[in-house]
Amino acid sequence: MSGSALVVLATLDHPDREGDLIVSGALANDRAVVSSAEHAVFLGKEEPVGEARLFEKDGRLWGEVTYDSGARPAAACDRVNGMRPAWSVGYRVLKHRAPTPQEAARGTQRVILAWEILEISPVREPAGAGVGTLEASCA
Repeated sequence: MSGSALVVLATLDHPDREGDLIVSGALANDRAVVSSAEHAVFLGKEEPVGEARLFEKDGRLWGEVTYDSGARPAAACDRVNGMRPAWSVGYRVLKHRAPTPQEAARGTQRVILAWEILEISPVREPAGAGVGTLEASCA
């Protein structure tokens, strides 16, 4: 293992910059792969640098990241530790609905009732509010 990080991936029950509102309890899985940056795994540009355990707590989606051994994962961990970046998720919507008039007034375009997180990644411009790196420790 090259290191670990604790990250906030999404604020639940609040619309993001793309108009998605993810309801509490929508998470369909508890594991996802980790990209080194900018959704490289999700876009098919590289192999994962680690894995994350996913969980909901206190109105947020959290990730406990564990980096694999090797030079690339170690470098990815060092960047996260030094920069404390924002994070984003690559996901698949399993169930959604149209927003209520009250939700639409808050900028919601789609309410996600169930989603599968396929990948998480540090990014420069996150869609979600309140996302970021809380802790990181690298070997």
